[in-house]
Amino acid sequence: MGGKQFRRVAMLVGLVLGTLVYALFIPISFARVIASPWLVTPQFFPYGFSVRLDIVILFVLVLVPANIASMALYTVVGKWANEKLTPARMSGGLMSVAIGGMLASVLGTYATHIYPDNMGLLRYTRVGSRYATLTCGILLILLGSCIKFDMLLVLVPTPVLAAIATLLFGIVMMHAIQHLSVVEWDDRNLIIAGFSLLLGVGGLFVAARPIKRCLWWSVSCSSKQSSSAACR
Repeated sequence: MGGKQFRRVAMLVGLVLGTLVYALFIPISFARVIASPWLVTPQFFPYGFSVRLDIVILFVLVLVPANIASMALYTVVGKWANEKLTPARMSGGLMSVAIGGMLASVLGTYATHIYPDNMGLLRYTRVGSRYATLTCGILLILLGSCIKFDMLLVLVPTPVLAAIATLLFGIVMMHAIQHLSVVEWDDRNLIIAGFSLLLGVGGLFVAARPIKRCLWWSVSCSSKQSSSAACR
C-alpha cells in the first residue's frame, strides 16, 4: 500500500528534490517570486480580437494531424485500462479539446491539447480517474490566478524538467514499441512506419530558418488567395 501511495507523488517528490540538489550548486533567486503580485484579474481577449482566413487555414492544417495523434493516444490509454473506445467517445474527447482551446483563446492563454508526458504520468501513477483529472484542473485554474505560484514554477531548473520529461516520454515510447510488436509488418505498414520515423527524427536536424521560410510562404500564399477572393 505504501508503495502505491508513494508512486502517486513520486514525480512531485523527484521534482522538489531535484530542484534542491540543483540549488546546492547553482543558487536560485526568489526575487521574481517576492516582487510578483499575489493575484491577477482574468481579462477577456487581452490581445484583441480578429479573424484572419490565412491564420485559420494554417491552424487547421496543424490541428488535423494533431487530432489524429490524439486519437492514437486515446487508443493507447484505452488499452492500458482494457477499455474499448468507440468513435463517439473519441469524437467527444476531440470536441472537449476544441472547446478548451476556444475558452483558452478567449482568456489569452495556450490552447489545450493532449500531451504524451501527461499519458506517461497517468501510466506511472496508475491514476486514471476522470474525477481526479477534474479536481486537478480546478486546482490549476485557481492556482493559475496566483502570480507568485506561477513564478515559483518558473524557478524549477530546466535540467530537472528535462529529466522528468525524458522519463515520462520514455514510458510512452516504450509502450508504443510494445504496441508495434503486434503489428503485421507488410509493405504498407513498413512504408508508413519508416516514413513517419524518418520524418520525425529528421526534423530534429533541420535548421529553424528553412522552416520559418516555409511557414512564411504558406501564410503569404493563403493571404494572397484570400485577398484575391475578396476582390472578386
